[in-house]
Amino acid sequence: MIAVAAVVGCVVVQAEASQLCKTRRGGLVVRDQCKPREEALDAGAIEALGLRGPVGAVGPAGPPGGGLHVVDANGVEVGAVTQLATYYGQYAQIIREMVLPGGGGPEFVQLAVTTQGLRTSEYACSSYYGTYYRTPDCSGEQLRGCDYGNCSSIAGAFLFTPVAVGTDGVACFTRGGSEFERGDFYRPLSIYAPSIEQATAQCSSGGGTLLGPITECGSPQFPYFCGQCCQPYQDVGVAPVHTVDLSSIGTPPFRLAR
Repeated sequence: MIAVAAVVGCVVVQAEASQLCKTRRGGLVVRDQCKPREEALDAGAIEALGLRGPVGAVGPAGPPGGGLHVVDANGVEVGAVTQLATYYGQYAQIIREMVLPGGGGPEFVQLAVTTQGLRTSEYACSSYYGTYYRTPDCSGEQLRGCDYGNCSSIAGAFLFTPVAVGTDGVACFTRGGSEFERGDFYRPLSIYAPSIEQATAQCSSGGGTLLGPITECGSPQFPYFCGQCCQPYQDVGVAPVHTVDLSSIGTPPFRLAR
């Protein structure tokens, strides 16, 4: 067995070192090493002899390689994975290229997905940084606070657009840029106090307007009264909230793939 291995090893080495040699009479032969009076042909010389055929047609694109992706039940790619998380269940943050309403063309969009499809929330269109309105009764066009980096006054400031999806499949997002504005707006806030009078004063003392009646929200042992107040805020940076229906993205179940 040792002898066989040695022979095979020699053959491999010699095969890798084979040369195309041109004889004195113009013939072409393959040798382990060209003879002294023969010319060893390099890649350029082989090309000049026309031994290489024409370039063929471009083949179909292969599957994406390297990175981790999410695909649906039909194997169709949903997006490239940027993060895996286990906060209240497993989900993945993905990036996909798509056209959003009001955009100038395809853009990179960030979404969260689970095995059952897009990750949704009943608070998708409510911003942690504040939802604002132009009117003192907090109705009409919905605006999102931009003073904490979630939207910007600079066009093209972000590489991707974060999109939050509601339970009905309708997602919300902001653009910023030319849509950004700074001024005085109104924001709905929850108020609570030990009495109706104190809850009412809590809203009116800041120039706010009650949004409906004050109701009891505590327990018999600890009575409290709650309500909603539309409170004015000055010098706030905001951008309009846009919506898009994403309920048709992918066919669950989703899975990870490379």
